[in-house]
Amino acid sequence: MADPNFDIVIIGAGQAAVPLSKALARKGRTVALIEAEHLGGSCINFGCTPTKAVIASTIMLALAYGAAFGALQQVPQMIRGVPEVREEIRDLAPPQAGQVTGRIAARMTLVSEVGGLMGRTILALLVVRILSRQRLLRLFQLPAFIMLPIVFGLAATTSLTWLYVGNFILGVLVIGQFSFWGNYLPRIYPVHLRGTGESFAINTGGRLVGTCFAWLTATLAITSDPAYAPTKVALVASAVGFSVLFVGFLFSFWLPEPGKEER
Repeated sequence: MADPNFDIVIIGAGQAAVPLSKALARKGRTVALIEAEHLGGSCINFGCTPTKAVIASTIMLALAYGAAFGALQQVPQMIRGVPEVREEIRDLAPPQAGQVTGRIAARMTLVSEVGGLMGRTILALLVVRILSRQRLLRLFQLPAFIMLPIVFGLAATTSLTWLYVGNFILGVLVIGQFSFWGNYLPRIYPVHLRGTGESFAINTGGRLVGTCFAWLTATLAITSDPAYAPTKVALVASAVGFSVLFVGFLFSFWLPEPGKEER
């Protein structure tokens, strides 16, 4: 039977008790650490750490969804403003013009989704090489908020070819971020809060608040000039997308890092 005697008995495994018991054990002392429930104390299990994680992840998911819904999903409304498309449909009847723009919009959506698939693949390769979750996310955020106004503010009003290219790149950078959250959220919450924390961040931040940016872009892009409408959609989407991506980049510095054992 093991010796029930200990050099030191610590009652309560709070934030100070756990590292203290480890330090004493490394010095050769026999230590008993007594805790009724969760190691680490109330702060990391119920208080400041989970609260910070919920607030930061909810806001950032809202912004990530905002870039997708407020900018990328507005591309079909921009098609008619591209010079090549405008020239192609100029002499067509409305039904035929609608078919042309519909085919281009479908191809544009496919390009974006392929870019998103590549972005998710790139993130999956990087996640095992870059330990800092903040740094990993910013690898996608930084080029995204630089590229988005160039693509929608310039390419969407001047060149169909460059709009295809830019839409693919934004698919990589914006849609690819969604896989980050699937990897990050299960690691940042204590086990007993994972279901609640993840659900709140995704459903409230992403699906409720984030999708509202589509309404914001559509509302701000309203114009009485039908000929200018596609261009205004592109410019508004550029402003909305840049804003949410830039704010998300700033909030990434506040994002909690998972513990070493969770990475």
